[in-house]
Amino acid sequence: MTWFLRRFWVAGVGLLLLAAGWWAIVFSTVVINGYLTLPQAAVCLVFETDACEMAMSLCIVRNRHLLEMTEYSPNLLWVGLALLFAQLALYPSLPPNDPLGLGHENDRAAQ
Repeated sequence: MTWFLRRFWVAGVGLLLLAAGWWAIVFSTVVINGYLTLPQAAVCLVFETDACEMAMSLCIVRNRHLLEMTEYSPNLLWVGLALLFAQLALYPSLPPNDPLGLGHENDRAAQ
């Protein structure tokens, strides 16, 4: 796997983790205060619905959020997924001894 495609994978996973953390910061307060249940809030990780917007709005007015993060948008999650799928499309088959494609080709050639 080339350095370019490896960076797609790292960026995609990083953006997914960042989006999940951002969602957890915002929606943990929403769920704790009973504006949405956890399954309802889980939908907000991927989709922007009216229920998500209303719950975030109610929560902003009445509660303090960790790090003052009060809004979440699933766009970051979708960009991360797009990078991962782009990496898979550009490099569909990975060697069996390196399933994540993180090995260094130059290191193997030198051995």
